[in-house]
Amino acid sequence: MPSASPAVVLLLGMYEAGFFTRMRLVYTQLLAAGIGLLGAVILSKMDYHTIAKLWKLHVPLAYTLVLMTFLFGTGRDGVDDQAWLPIGGTIQPSEFLKISFIVAFALHLSEVQNEINNPKVLATLVAHGAAPILLVMLQGDHGTALVFLVIFAAMLFVAG
Repeated sequence: MPSASPAVVLLLGMYEAGFFTRMRLVYTQLLAAGIGLLGAVILSKMDYHTIAKLWKLHVPLAYTLVLMTFLFGTGRDGVDDQAWLPIGGTIQPSEFLKISFIVAFALHLSEVQNEINNPKVLATLVAHGAAPILLVMLQGDHGTALVFLVIFAAMLFVAG
């Protein structure tokens, strides 16, 4: 019998469904991983300065998706949060917000790098970081809010 990767073994043993149902799950996960990898490669080939300059496009879009969870959001697997949208299956808009936040916050940090210890500048940086954290906490997704807090703190620390 050929050996299977640990991920495939985990997916196959995850549900007590029939063989074909489990295999469909494996193929779906492999397809999603492939699409994600392709997207990552495409994004890595793009000039990040261009992506950063487009913040007026992707930041409002990401926040709009997160705000839509307050109207149309659903929880997942018995969790009390409302962090998922039933679009093409289900998506978690805060994942898009993480990417958008990292790019926009990096741009903000680069623009104020020489004045980062000025209290007024630091206050704007804290407001920039607090917005997604508070919004995601209002969804009830405290784990993702903690991830945003760590991203914010790490970027602020590295920036000086």
